Amino acid sequence: MFAVILKRMWKWAGWICVGLGAIGAAVPIMPTVPFLLMAAFCFERGSPELHRRLLEHKTFGPPLRAWRNERVIGVRAKVFSVASISASVTYVLIFRDVPVSVKAVLTAICLGVVIFILCQKSRSDLGRD
Repeated sequence: MFAVILKRMWKWAGWICVGLGAIGAAVPIMPTVPFLLMAAFCFERGSPELHRRLLEHKTFGPPLRAWRNERVIGVRAKVFSVASISASVTYVLIFRDVPVSVKAVLTAICLGVVIFILCQKSRSDLGRD
C-alpha cells in the first residue's frame, strides 16, 4: 500500500514540475529545463511511461537526454540561462528595495548557479542549439 502511495506522490510531483516548466517556457525569468529535469526524476520513480514520453518529447527530449546521458548543456541554453539570471539579479539589485543581506544572498546563490552552468560541458548540436 505504501509503495502505491509513494508512486502516486512521485507522479504528482512530476506533473507539478512539468507545469512549472511549462510556465517557464512562457515566462522569460523562470527556467524550463531544471523543472523538466526534476519532472523526469520524479516520473522515473512514479511512472516509467511518463518518463519515457518526456524523454522522447520533440522539443524537450534532446536537452533532457543530453543532460542525463552526458551531463551536457546546449550553448543556447547556457547563454539564455546566464542572461536571464543576470537580468533578474540586476533588476533586484537596482530597482527593488530589499535589505542588503537579501541582495548579498541572492547574488551569491545566482553567482554559484552561473558558475555551475558555465563549468558544465557544452555542445551546440542539441536540438535547436
